[in-house]
Amino acid sequence: MRNKTLDQLRKAEDMIDGLNVVDILTGENNLFKNIPNAFLIFEIENNEVIYSNEQAHQILNTDIPSEISTFLNTHLLPETSTEKQFFFELLQKKKSENVNINLIINGEKTPTNIQLFEIGSGLNLVGVMFHTQHTNSTEKQLQKGLELSHENWMLLDSYGKILRYNENFERISTQIFSENIYFGLDLRENTKWRNSILKAIHGQKVIEVITLQIDNQTRSFEVVISPLITSNEVYIEGILLFIKEVTNSLKVEELLKNSFDEIRNFKVALNRTSLVCVTDPRGYINEVNDLFCSEAKYSYDELIGENINKVLPSLQLPNIYKELSSKTNENSFWREEVQSTDKAGNTFWLDLMFSPVSNKKGEIYQILCIGYPITERKKGEIERQQLMTDLIQHNRNLEQFAFTISHKLRAPLARVIGLAELLKIDDYQTSHKSFVDKLLSSTKELDLLLKGLIEILSFRQNSNLEKKTLDLNYIIQTITSSLSTAINENNAVIEVDLAEDARSLRSIKSYIESIVYHLITNALKFRKKYLSPVIHIRSSKVENGILLEIKDNGVGIDLKNNKEKIFSMYQKLHSSHEGKGLGLYLVKSQVDELNGNIQVESAVNQGTIFKIFIPTE
Repeated sequence: MRNKTLDQLRKAEDMIDGLNVVDILTGENNLFKNIPNAFLIFEIENNEVIYSNEQAHQILNTDIPSEISTFLNTHLLPETSTEKQFFFELLQKKKSENVNINLIINGEKTPTNIQLFEIGSGLNLVGVMFHTQHTNSTEKQLQKGLELSHENWMLLDSYGKILRYNENFERISTQIFSENIYFGLDLRENTKWRNSILKAIHGQKVIEVITLQIDNQTRSFEVVISPLITSNEVYIEGILLFIKEVTNSLKVEELLKNSFDEIRNFKVALNRTSLVCVTDPRGYINEVNDLFCSEAKYSYDELIGENINKVLPSLQLPNIYKELSSKTNENSFWREEVQSTDKAGNTFWLDLMFSPVSNKKGEIYQILCIGYPITERKKGEIERQQLMTDLIQHNRNLEQFAFTISHKLRAPLARVIGLAELLKIDDYQTSHKSFVDKLLSSTKELDLLLKGLIEILSFRQNSNLEKKTLDLNYIIQTITSSLSTAINENNAVIEVDLAEDARSLRSIKSYIESIVYHLITNALKFRKKYLSPVIHIRSSKVENGILLEIKDNGVGIDLKNNKEKIFSMYQKLHSSHEGKGLGLYLVKSQVDELNGNIQVESAVNQGTIFKIFIPTE
C-alpha cells in the first residue's frame, strides 16, 4: 500500500510544475484525496500546514493545526525538544527521508513511520506521509517494562534508527558511541557500531564487552544488541540494545579464575607429591588419587566404594571420626603413622593426616586423608633401633666384663701390696730397696685406677636409682666427717652457707654424695703448696632447681688450654698431682644423669668455682 501511495505522489509532483498548485491541492478531486496513508503538506517558509487528507484526521483523531510548529508541539512529545529540533531540521532539508518517531495520538506515545519528500522544485513544499506502528498488549507491556527498568536501554527501529532510550543510557551514551545521540539517529552510520547493528538487522543477537576510560577510571561494559522478531518470525520489528556495567563482575571473574588456577595448581602439586583419599564418615572410599593406588597396588576401580580398612586394616576410622567431631576448631586434624601391606603382600608405612569436611550445618560428611609414604624412613628407624639395642646390650656386656675383671684383679693386687709392705719393713739389702719402693708405688697406683673404674661402672649399672628427699646440710657434714683426716692434715677450712629454701631437694642420694665428695677432694688435692685450703660451699634457690657452688683457693685451672677436656675420662690437668682423671668425669656424668648442668670458673693460681644446677621435681 505504501508503494502505491508513493507512486501517486511522484505523479502529482510531475504535474505540479507549471500548474496552479492551490487548485491542485484544494480542488474537489485533488491528487492526494485517495492516498490510503495519512498525508500532510507543509509549506516550510511560512510555517503552514496547507493540506491534510482524511486519513490524517482519522489517525490523529483531531483537527490538524494550520501551523507546523503547533503541529509539532501537539503531536511530538513535549519533553523531547531534541526530537522536535531533529524533525524540524529534516523538514528544512526538503529531502527524501524515512524516520521512525513517537507521535502523541489520543494522549499516548505511538511509534510512527514518517516519509518526507519535496513536492515540486523551489516551492518550499514538503510532503509528509505517515502510518502508525500500532502496538499490541505484549509490546505495550515491553515498553512499560523498559520505562520502569533501571538498566541502560535503547530501542531502535528495524532500520537501526533510535526510537527511544532512558536516562540511564543517556548518561553513558557519549562514551559508548563516541558521539551525542538523539531520536532518529541512524546507528548504521556510526563506524564503531555499524557492523553490530547490521548483524541485529539481519536477525543476529550480538554480545560485546568493551572497556572505556571514564573519569580516569577503567570501566567495562557488556553490550547486548537483540533483534525483536515478530511472533511468526517473518520480519524484525525493532532492535533492543542493553548496556550493563560489568567492571566489578569482571574483577570478580578474574579473581575467581585466579583462585581456580591456584586450586588447580595446588591439586596438581598435591596429586604429584601426596597420597589422597576421600571417605565418608563410615570409611567408605569416595575418591583416591593415582599415588594412593600405586602405593597400595590396587586399581582405582578396586578401591572406589570399598572401606579404607581394605587397604589400611589397622586404621580405626570410627575413633578418628569421633575425635574430629569432638573438636570445635575448624582447623582440627588427626595425624597417625600406619603400617600395612599392599595387594602383593609387601609391607609399607604411611604418614597420614585426616581432616574433616563439613557442610553448611557444620556436619561432617566427608573425611579428607592426605598421606606420604615413609616406608624407607621407618625401615631406617627400625634398623637404627635394633642397632642401638644391640650396642646397648654389647656395652652392658663389656661393662659387666670390666666390672668383673676389676673386682677379680683387686684381690690379688691387694695381696701384692701387702707383700710389698712386708718387704719394706723387713731388713733387706739396700740394692733391693729402690725396687721394692717402685713395686709398692705401682701397685698402689693400679689399685687406685681399678677403684675409680669400679666406681664408674657401678654408677652406670645403677642409672635408674630412686629419687628421695635429701637434707643437703646432712650430706655435706657426713662427707666432711669422712674426710676429716685429710682436712686436718692440710689445715683446711670448710665454710657452709646454705639458703633456707635450698637446704633440701629431691634427688638421687648416691649421686649428690659423690658430686660433693669428689669436688671437696679435688679442692684438697689441688691446694697451693704453702697455703691452707679454704673451701666455700653455698646453695641458693633458682628457677626449677637449686644452684650448688663449691669454691676453693687452690692452684686453679688453665681454662684456655684445658676447657674442652676438664670432664673427660683419664684427663689429668696437673701432672704434679696424684690422680687418674676420673673424678670430674664421674661428677659430670652424674650431673647429666640428673638432667642438670655444671659450669667452671677458674684461672691459674686464682682458685676454682664449680657451679652445679640440680633440677627439683
